[in-house]
Amino acid sequence: MRCFLALILLMHSPPFSQTVPSSQSSLTEPAEITGRVTVAEKPVRGALVLIRSVPPSNGRVVAKDKTDADGRYRITNLHAGRYLTSVTAPALTWLQGNETGREINLDSGETREINFSMTRGGVITGRISDSAGSPVIEQQVSIVASGESPRP
Repeated sequence: MRCFLALILLMHSPPFSQTVPSSQSSLTEPAEITGRVTVAEKPVRGALVLIRSVPPSNGRVVAKDKTDADGRYRITNLHAGRYLTSVTAPALTWLQGNETGREINLDSGETREINFSMTRGGVITGRISDSAGSPVIEQQVSIVASGESPRP
């Protein structure tokens, strides 16, 4: 008799998935970041787009993707939160001033488009020597634009 009563109760109880409010299930929807990387409006193939967690989460790379032949990338399955987006490609730069990336707030289920317009980079070479003309090794070198203060 007890088994029969337990069976009837199980048959008439709602499934577990129906007991979870719909607002909670939408909080865990993956988000994504898509976009395009260009130089003079032409696609950059093979550029590496990095997504880092924003401190206090230690700034580690949480996702990355390389651009395709059309300069497009797509990074999926991200959690809602704050991220720093950046791109790198040989001989190219997109940084302006002290900018190290674009910080964004990503909501659950959101698709954000972030495009990067890069420019050709340059190379600075030289030799550092002391007052006697001997090479100075293992010293940090900084380049500061005219009128700016060096970063610590």
